[in-house]
Amino acid sequence: MKRWGYWIIVGVVSLALAALIGWATTYTPLLTPSASEEWSRGRLLGVTPVSIPVDVQAAPDGGVFLTWVDLDDRLHVVRLGTSGQVIADWTPGVGADIPREPRLLVGPGDEIHLIWRETGGGRSLLTYARLSSGASVQVGPLSLSLPGDEAQSPCLAFDRQGEVEVFWVGQAGIYQVALSAEGEVQGDPVLLVEGGEDVSIQVDREGIFHLTWLQGMGPNERVIYYALLDPEQGDLSQPEEMSRVFLRTGQRVESLAVGIDSSTGYILWVIQDLRDISSRAQYAFFPLEIPRQKKVRTLRLDEGSDPLSLWAMRGQYETLLVALTETTMTPDGPQLQIGVIGLRGEQTSENAVWAAVENRGSTTVVDQSSWPEDQYIVTASDRPSLKPSLAVDTQSHLHLVWLETGGFGVYRVAYASTAPGVKENYNALTLWDVVNGALSVAMQLFLAVGLAPVLAVGWSLLPLMWLIGYHLVTGYETLTVPGARVALGVSVLLEVVCTYLLSPYRSGVPGMIRWIVPLAVAAVALLLTMLYLRKRDEQSLFGAFFVFALIYGFFQVAFVALLHL
Repeated sequence: MKRWGYWIIVGVVSLALAALIGWATTYTPLLTPSASEEWSRGRLLGVTPVSIPVDVQAAPDGGVFLTWVDLDDRLHVVRLGTSGQVIADWTPGVGADIPREPRLLVGPGDEIHLIWRETGGGRSLLTYARLSSGASVQVGPLSLSLPGDEAQSPCLAFDRQGEVEVFWVGQAGIYQVALSAEGEVQGDPVLLVEGGEDVSIQVDREGIFHLTWLQGMGPNERVIYYALLDPEQGDLSQPEEMSRVFLRTGQRVESLAVGIDSSTGYILWVIQDLRDISSRAQYAFFPLEIPRQKKVRTLRLDEGSDPLSLWAMRGQYETLLVALTETTMTPDGPQLQIGVIGLRGEQTSENAVWAAVENRGSTTVVDQSSWPEDQYIVTASDRPSLKPSLAVDTQSHLHLVWLETGGFGVYRVAYASTAPGVKENYNALTLWDVVNGALSVAMQLFLAVGLAPVLAVGWSLLPLMWLIGYHLVTGYETLTVPGARVALGVSVLLEVVCTYLLSPYRSGVPGMIRWIVPLAVAAVALLLTMLYLRKRDEQSLFGAFFVFALIYGFFQVAFVALLHL
């Protein structure tokens, strides 16, 4: 009976382990790793068919709102709580056919102002709807762009009166229209800039809109302009030329963005080279009072290269935070990750406190002591991370949303935050973490044991040839004579030299480890070999070498495996 009980326990444990391994191999984890202690891990919230940044807005009473389009071409509006939990996932009944580029604003009562491009039937019509705090449609949907026009690059913001100002690019240039807080259109669209190709906006603490846009000056030249707009007066200031960009074949300007800190304005853009598969970011910065005193610099990255998809955080703070995609080097090769940079003129940003513009023009003091002083990488995903968007709440916590590739034509929506509640929730240990960690350790140990003989053979070829030559010349094959012991010592030295030549360590391992560990392991392996030979009556020269080579190879690969656990 005891024997049967033993086998039943073994069978149950084996089945449980097999089930866990099977589950782990098919399970798609909902959390992605983080590269920064300041941030939570990323949580996957949904999927979208388009590579367009997901808009994110802080909720007045905590948490955030997000919006994107799902694989069935439905608009999603999602609210997350202060711990990152999904409070609501709405699909508003706005009658959208093929919506794209949804953007939202959240009012003081959690009412939602939503715009998107309606692209069904070959159109690109900018559409608006006002939703209640429960995402039921209160106003709209209303068409904002002109009939037959091709609306692009929509954006919106509150003015100092709490009205909604909407901007977009049409075939004739950049348009603007105002809506009341109740969602009523205040007049016809106004053509602000003729020929504008792109537009980005920011609102300062006085409620003044800062605009930047592109203007084509031929097939290979783009001019970047900047101007101010007071919505109450409706007058656009004299545009200031910020930079001229000359493009070679295969190059384009993307990610045009405007940002402001307490005293400086920033215009950022990326020049992407589709032919060389590379990119570089530049920015113009200038005193807000004197835009013509601008300076243009290249955005330098400490840890990555080839910046893409710049996103300047909305609002006016002591430091401007910019989220972007950059290429970083990982143990498995280059990978696209999300980084955050703090800009303060030409210098590294300094922590400070500033009054930030919030909804309806009210101000809230935001403590920026936890914000990045310079720049860092946020994500550590094994998939390319793209198209970030960044927001800050009234508690100074940062909220980041980005896309990860999820297959052909599919992108996964991921969210992370510096909020303590989100970090506690998302960074908590899960069953997947335990199983994945155990399987990783098991795989590393398997590699250590399984590859030891293979590497031992590789390292042992030259020493073995030396011993064969020694045997052919002298005829000795035991360690009974001093010359054979010397020959064994030479073979040990050659084994270490071959380890240096065929190093098992990756380039990131410090040089001290590369040089000291093989010598230390050789000493331990030689000592164990000597202890083994003491218990043997016949001390074979080749037998001693093979014992040493196997012990040496095993410990070397085991140490390499431990370095990567």
